[in-house]
Amino acid sequence: MTGDLEAAAVAVNRGAEAAVQYFNSQGGVNGHKLVLTTDNDQSNPTTAASLLLSALSGSSPPDDVIPGISSNEGLAMAPLLTRYKVVGLGSASDASLDNPTKYPYFFSQSTLANTVTADGATWIATHPGVKKVAIITSNDALGQADVPTLQATLKAKGISSVVELFDPTATDYTSTFQAAAAAKPDWVWMDGAGAEVPIMLSSRVKANLGSVPTVIGNVASSGSLLSYAKGTNELANTYATLGPMGAVVPASKQGPEFKAMLGLLDKQGPLVAPLFVYATGWDYINYFVLGVKNLDGKPLTGPNLANSLQNLPTSTDPQFPMYRPTFTAQTHNPQTQPSDFTFGTEVGTQDGMIALKTAYQG
Repeated sequence: MTGDLEAAAVAVNRGAEAAVQYFNSQGGVNGHKLVLTTDNDQSNPTTAASLLLSALSGSSPPDDVIPGISSNEGLAMAPLLTRYKVVGLGSASDASLDNPTKYPYFFSQSTLANTVTADGATWIATHPGVKKVAIITSNDALGQADVPTLQATLKAKGISSVVELFDPTATDYTSTFQAAAAAKPDWVWMDGAGAEVPIMLSSRVKANLGSVPTVIGNVASSGSLLSYAKGTNELANTYATLGPMGAVVPASKQGPEFKAMLGLLDKQGPLVAPLFVYATGWDYINYFVLGVKNLDGKPLTGPNLANSLQNLPTSTDPQFPMYRPTFTAQTHNPQTQPSDFTFGTEVGTQDGMIALKTAYQG
């Protein structure tokens, strides 16, 4: 695994390998052992499409495909999956891929970005006395996707909003945060990616917004915020947005698959990414297993598997799939609600998960 997304790709692949090992130890699926073949597309969409075309047109095409770990890879491979009628289970969050009419065989384990954003705004609205929220995010594709959803969700709750966008190429965002502070918001919602996160945290404090409760979006929350804050008080009154397995799962609530995953990953060596990234790879395999088991005697073909995935029964496992199966003929992405997310101030990590001072369920 190489390319811009190397660490995540390695973790996803290891999670998938662990899942294959687990399900094969349970007898496989419908009496057949699972075989996982991995090709390195170097996070390059063109390479991804070329490798997939070679596999689908070969003498022994796969029954299921993991079409990369990014929307760019998914966009390159979805047309091929449609042409060859082979199901692909990936993690693309690009809304254009959630089009079962155009891409009937492309399914995503990831939520659409705007649904996560809406759930965060809904959680803010549950607090008493919230009349105004400052939305602070990057002036790029991330911000352009987030802002309309946030504004609409807050407006529906009777809450006004002010929007301030920072230049993601800048080295300090204090003026942007000061503009937001001038509006005297009751809450702040902010998000950014990678190197933007530590600048956001420090700029928030410099602008005297440290005492204003602040929700940090799921993109910024996907890494350890403590590592960005570096021992300062920059996380005071902040609430990370964590999806399934983002926050620590207490031992008393861990299901059999979760415990098996932890054990198998431990044998692979130290984690190179948050646990939920490994769990994403596990879920790719898990969804395939669930879909095959749900065929109800029908042959394993692309059309039959796609139909099966659109009619999965409710899962009884407490952790997997990470988002409850809600695939339908209208949507091939999980549909979330605030209760799918945990909010809280980060105080540490455990087994690749974030430990929170107090965990609040959305």
